[in-house]
Amino acid sequence: MSAGYLQLLSKIDDFVRRYYLNKMVRGLIWWTAIFVISFLIFTVSEYYGYFAIVTRSIIFYGFIVTQLVLLWMLIARHLAAYFRLGKHINHQQASVIIGQHFPQIKDRLLNTLELHQLAEENPEQRDLIEASIEQRINNFKPIPFIKAVNLGQNKKYLVYALVPIFVVLVMAFATPSILKQGSQRIINHQVFYKKKAPFQFNILNKNLSVRQGDDLSLEVMMSGEQIPAEVYLIDGAHIFKLDKKDIIHFSYDFKNLQNTKNYRLQAGEFSSDEFTVAVQAKPKLLSYSVNLQYPAYLRKAKEMLKNPGDLTVPEGTIARFFVETEHVKKFLLSLNGIAQNAEPQKKNAFIVEHRLMKTGTYALAFSNADSPVYDSVSYALNIIKDQYPKIEVEEKPDSANVNVLYFIGKISDDYGFSQLKFHYQISKTSDAKRKGKAFETAIKFDKHLLQSTFLHAWPLKQVGILPGEEISYYFDVADNDGVQGAKHTRSATRVYRLPSKTEQLNSLEKSTESIQNKMEQAIRKAEKIQTETKKLSQDLLQQKNLDYEQKKRIDQLIAQKKELEKLVEDIQKEGKQNLEQSKELREQNEALLEKQKQIQDLFENVLDDKTKELLQNLQKLVEKNQKEMSQSELQKMQMDNKSLQKELDRILELYKKLALEQKLTNTIDKLQDLAKKQEQLSGNKSKPAEELKKEQQQLQKDFNDIKKDLKDVKKENELLENPQELGLEQKDLDAIDKDLDDAQQNLDKNQKQGASKSQRNASEKMQQLAQKLQSNMQGGMEQENMVSERQLRMILKNLLKTSFDQEKLMLDFSKANPGDPGFLKLGQKQLEIKENLKIVEDSLYSLSKVVPQIQATVNKEIQQINQQINTAIEQITEQQIAEANRSQQYALTGINNLALMLSEALQQLQNAMKNAKSGGKGGKPQPSLGQLSEMQKQLNQNMQKAKDAMQQQGIKPGQKGSKELSESLAKMAQQQQMIRQALQEINNNLNKDGKGSLGNLEKIMKQMEQTETDLVNRRITQEAITRQQEIQTRLLEAEKAEREREQDEKRESKAGKEFSPNYNLILEDYRKMKAKELQQIKTLPPTLNYFYRNKITEYFKTLNLGE
Repeated sequence: MSAGYLQLLSKIDDFVRRYYLNKMVRGLIWWTAIFVISFLIFTVSEYYGYFAIVTRSIIFYGFIVTQLVLLWMLIARHLAAYFRLGKHINHQQASVIIGQHFPQIKDRLLNTLELHQLAEENPEQRDLIEASIEQRINNFKPIPFIKAVNLGQNKKYLVYALVPIFVVLVMAFATPSILKQGSQRIINHQVFYKKKAPFQFNILNKNLSVRQGDDLSLEVMMSGEQIPAEVYLIDGAHIFKLDKKDIIHFSYDFKNLQNTKNYRLQAGEFSSDEFTVAVQAKPKLLSYSVNLQYPAYLRKAKEMLKNPGDLTVPEGTIARFFVETEHVKKFLLSLNGIAQNAEPQKKNAFIVEHRLMKTGTYALAFSNADSPVYDSVSYALNIIKDQYPKIEVEEKPDSANVNVLYFIGKISDDYGFSQLKFHYQISKTSDAKRKGKAFETAIKFDKHLLQSTFLHAWPLKQVGILPGEEISYYFDVADNDGVQGAKHTRSATRVYRLPSKTEQLNSLEKSTESIQNKMEQAIRKAEKIQTETKKLSQDLLQQKNLDYEQKKRIDQLIAQKKELEKLVEDIQKEGKQNLEQSKELREQNEALLEKQKQIQDLFENVLDDKTKELLQNLQKLVEKNQKEMSQSELQKMQMDNKSLQKELDRILELYKKLALEQKLTNTIDKLQDLAKKQEQLSGNKSKPAEELKKEQQQLQKDFNDIKKDLKDVKKENELLENPQELGLEQKDLDAIDKDLDDAQQNLDKNQKQGASKSQRNASEKMQQLAQKLQSNMQGGMEQENMVSERQLRMILKNLLKTSFDQEKLMLDFSKANPGDPGFLKLGQKQLEIKENLKIVEDSLYSLSKVVPQIQATVNKEIQQINQQINTAIEQITEQQIAEANRSQQYALTGINNLALMLSEALQQLQNAMKNAKSGGKGGKPQPSLGQLSEMQKQLNQNMQKAKDAMQQQGIKPGQKGSKELSESLAKMAQQQQMIRQALQEINNNLNKDGKGSLGNLEKIMKQMEQTETDLVNRRITQEAITRQQEIQTRLLEAEKAEREREQDEKRESKAGKEFSPNYNLILEDYRKMKAKELQQIKTLPPTLNYFYRNKITEYFKTLNLGE
C-alpha cells in the first residue's frame, strides 16, 4: 500500500471524527433543551399539584429513564463512534458523504477506493491500477475533506437550550421555592408532602409506642381557622374514620397491634405529616415440650409430652423442657418460686432440665430488651410420692398339725417391691443365751407386680422352740423406692407360745375325751336313726302309697343321717389332729402310734361314697313317690346305719383302750421323770435347807398328781369291756408316800443326811413302780395280741370250712330236684351255715373291738353275706332254685373276700407282734449294716491272723490242726453265719429283689456261705482272704446306700409331718387368691394413668373384701 493512499485514508478518518463530533454537539444542545424543559414542567407541576407518592415516583423514575435514553441516543452513541467503538460509518460511506459536499469530487473518491480493492484482487494489473490511483490522489490533495462538516451550523439550535435555561435562571432568582420544593418533593418521592391546610392536626398521645398485641387509642385535636367535620386515618390504601368526641377532638382505637407502621391523618384534601406507631416486640411462648425421664426403678420408658400444662409425675422424675419462643432474649424455669436459667439452644429456643421432687407449681418466664419484666405462664405440678407398701397377713393354723403355721398374705405397692421377709425372735425363755435371738427368712414372690399374694409355711420344729417358750414374729415388706430409699411396712407382731409338755399332754387328753364324747353322741344318734328307720319300714308295709306324713318322716331321717355324717366327719378331723399331736409327744412309742394310725384309718373308712349315694337315691325316690323303691332303700339305709353303729361302737372301744394306754404311758413317763428329779435332789446337799424344802414339796405335789392320774387310769380301765391287768397296788404308792413324808420331815428338822436317804429310797421305788407298770402294760399287750391272733386264726379256719361247705352245698342245690326228699336236708344245711356265720359274725365283732388291724369293711362284708344267705333261704323255701343258687354264689364270693380280709388282718397282727418283740421297747434291736460291716471287718482280721498262725505252724489248708485252732475256726464260721443271717433279714425287708438301692446283697451272702464252708473245712487261702475283702467293700457300699436312703426317708417324713394333712386345703385357698390377682392384672389396662389405676385397684380390693 502506497504512502499516498495511506494519506488519503487518513484524511477520510479525520472527516469521520469531525462528522461524529458535529453529531455530539447537536445532540448535547437538544438533550440540554429537553432536560431543562422536562425539569421545569415536572417541578412546577409538583409544586402546585402536590402529587401523590405514586405519581411522584412515576415522574421520578420516568424522568431518569427518559433522560438516560436520550443521553444515549443523542450523545453517548456518537461519542463511542468517534472513538471507533461499536457501530460507525466506514471509508466508502464517508466517501459518499464527502462527494455529496464537494461537486468536483462526486464519485471519484469512492471510485478510487474501489480501484484499490480491484488492485488487491488482480495482482497482474496492480501496477497499472496503482498508477491511476496515485494520479487521482494527487488531484484530491488540495481538497480539505473536514470542511464537509460545518460545526457552526449548530448555533441555530442553541435557542432551544438557552431559552429554558434562561427561564430556570429567572425562576431561581425570582421564585426559588418553586424549583427547590418541587424538585425536592420529586427527588424524595417516597415522602408524603401535605398541602398547607387551614387547620392543624395535633396528636395528643405523648407516646405512640405500644407492646405487640396490645391496643392503642389515638387521640387527635384539631386547631386552626377552620375545623373539619370528619377526620380519617390513612393506612396505605386503607382509610378508617376517626370517632368524633366533640367539635375538635377525635379518636381511633388500634386493636391487637402487631407491627410498626406509618400513618397519616386526612381531612378533606389536606393531610397531616406521617406519624409512626411503634410496636415493641412482645416475648411469646410458642410451644414447649417436656421429656420425662422416670426413675429407673419404675421400669418406665421415657416420655415426651407436647404442651402438657399441669404435670403429674412420680417423685424423682427428671424433666427436660424444650421451649420454642418468639422475640425472647432470656428464659427462666421457676419451680415453687425458685428460678433456674435456661440455656439457649438456638435463636428463640431454650433447654432447661430439673429433677422434680415437690408438689407445687412450675412457671415458664421470658423477657426481651423491650420487655425487661418477665412474662410467665404457670401450671400445677403434682408430684406422686412413692407410697409405703401395704401388707395383709392371715394366719391359718393347721388344725391337724400344731407344729406348722401357715400364712396367706397380700402385699401391694404403687410401683413394686424389693424384698419380703419373715422375722421371728425368741422373746421369752429360761435360757438367757437364747432370749432375744432374732432370725429372718426371705419369702419368694413376684417383685415386679404391684399387688402380689404369698404363701408361707412356718415349721415350728425347725425353729428349735422349747416347751414353754414364746416367739414373736411378723412380716416385713420393703418397696423398691429408688429415690428416697426402700420404705418398710410391718405386719402386726404376734406371739406364739409353745405349751409345756404337761400342757400339751393335758390338751391331748382333753382332745381324746372330746373325741370319745362325740363318738358316744354319734352312737346314740345312730341308734335313734336305726329305731326310726325300723319303725318307718314297718309302717310302709301297711301303706300302699307314700303320704305327706311319711315323706316328712323320711326327710327327717335323711336330715338326721346327714347330721350323723357331719358329726362323724368332725370326729375324723379331730382324730387327725389328735394323731399329729401324739406323733410329736410320743415319738419313742411306735407301737401306740401305729395303733392310733390304724384306728384313724378306721375313722376315715367309716363313711363311704355308697352311704352318700344311698341318701341321694332315697331322696329322689321320695320326690317321685315310689313307695316300693323307697321301702327298699330304707332297708338298705337301716343296714348301713346298723353297720355304722356297730363300727362306731367298735372304734369307741378301741379308742378308749388306746386312750387308757396313752394315759398310762404318760403317767409312767411322769413317774420316771419324777424319779430322776428326786434322785438329783437327794445328791444335792449344798443348797440351802429352805430351797430343798420347797423343791421337795413340789416333788410331793407332782407325785400326788401322778397318783390322781393312776386313779383315773384304774377307773377308765374298769370301764372297758375287757379290762387289763395293770399291776397297780396301793401298797406301792403308800411306800413311796412314806419315803416322801420321811424326807420332808427330815428336811424340816434340817437333817439332810436322813432326808437324802429317804429321797433315794423314794426315787428307787418310783423307778420300780414305773418299770412294773411298763412291764405289765407291755406284757398285757403281748398277751392280748397272742389271744387275738389265736382267735382270729380260729375264725379264719372256721370261715374257710364254711366256704367249702357253702360251695359243696351250692353244687348240690344245682343238681337237686325240689321234689326229692333230700331237698329239705339241703335247706337244713343252709340253715346250719347261717348259724355258723352268725357265730363268726359275733366272734369277729367282739374281736374287732380289740384288734384294730381288722378293717372297717369286714363287719359290713359279713352283714352282706348274712343278707345273701337269708335271701337264699327264702328262695329255697319258695323252691326258686336258680335265684337261690345266685344268692348262694354271692354269699360264697363274700365269704371268700372276707377270708382274704381276715388273712391280711392276721398277717398285719403277726407283723405287729414281731416288731413289738424285735424293735419295741422290750425287744432286741436288729443290727444295722454299719454294725454288720464292723463285725465283718473284725472277722476278716481274725481270719488273717489264723492264716498267719497256720503258716507259722506249717499247717496246710484243709489239714487238721490243734484243738484251739479248730475251735477258733468253728467260732469264726458261726460268726460269719450270724452276719449272713442278719444280712438276709435286712435283704428281705429292704432289698427283696437284690437289685434295689442297697445293691446285690444275694451275691454277698453266697460269698459268706462259701467262707463258712471254707472255715468249717479249715481252708483259709489267699483266695478266701481276697473274697473277704470284697465282702467288706460291698458291705461298705451297701451301708452308704442305706444311709442315703434313710436321709431321703427322713426328709420325706419331715416334709410329711411339717406340711400335712391340711396343707393342700390351705394351698387351695392361696391358689384362689392368686387367681383373683391374675384376673385383676388382666383387667387393669397398662396404659391407664396413675389416678385411674389406683381407683381400679381399690375397687378390686373392695370386691375381694366383700367375698
